Amino acid sequence: MKKVILTLVVAFACAYSSTAQILKVDQQAAGVKNYAKVTQTGGNVLDLIQAGDMGTIITAQTSVAMNNNNNITVAQIGSFNGTITSQEGTTNQITLSQDNRTGINTLPSVNGNGAKLTQKGMNNALVIDQISANATADNKAGNLVIVEQDGATNRISLDQTSDGVGHVATIKQLLNATNSYVALGQTGALNTATLTQVSGEFNTIEVAQANNATVTLVGNTVTMTQDGNKNEARLAQIGDTNKLTLTQTGMENKLQLDATAASIATQNGSGNTAILTQTGDLHQIRFNQSGTANVATVTQAAM
Repeated sequence: MKKVILTLVVAFACAYSSTAQILKVDQQAAGVKNYAKVTQTGGNVLDLIQAGDMGTIITAQTSVAMNNNNNITVAQIGSFNGTITSQEGTTNQITLSQDNRTGINTLPSVNGNGAKLTQKGMNNALVIDQISANATADNKAGNLVIVEQDGATNRISLDQTSDGVGHVATIKQLLNATNSYVALGQTGALNTATLTQVSGEFNTIEVAQANNATVTLVGNTVTMTQDGNKNEARLAQIGDTNKLTLTQTGMENKLQLDATAASIATQNGSGNTAILTQTGDLHQIRFNQSGTANVATVTQAAM
């Protein structure tokens, strides 16, 4: 067992606010329970790679200045790894890749990786890619992501589209989430997505879920909640026994397939369920179910 602890604190001063601090951390030697902790203050760049199983990465970047341009890039290769990352400020980016397809894997029956990511401020971006080995009876390969962004004009892109069972994504954009965007893709079975945008307008949630043909289990779930005006929810679900729950409150909100005007959100398969609720005025629902034994309940009501 190898344990590497690295802690870096970069003091921030006005005289150095324009000078980026660059740190690269390499833990690529295959091992178990690698550990890295990094703290940076100011406008910084962090590039961290970790290989092995049961690893932990904890990173934090903070700054009170505008246009911080902090950047965190994390790559974990192996199984049952965890990342906790936070950024505070504006114009920051986190890029995370977790890949458990390699032969390093010492935990074949517990392949899921996990990440908890937090950003506070404006104009921030998250790019997350979780890659799983093909799911089997012994290798469910479900990954977990918990994301929270506070502020306006933030972006999240989450890819859980490699075959897996039991992926979980919980995404919240809070505190005046205006002009913010979430794009989520999940492939496999028994996956769950919960996405929330609160107290803003011109926000977008876009979700694509598909069943995995190689796994007998089916049924994905997506729950979308938008509070505010002129928000848009986009959905494409493919497979059987999927469930959609949509709640939109405010004015001029929409459900449709994509950015194309008048496109139609879809559930393709059998035994699917949709519960669609819009409260307020001037809402639009464009939604189609194709297949057999599907059920849709639609409610539109005044405030």
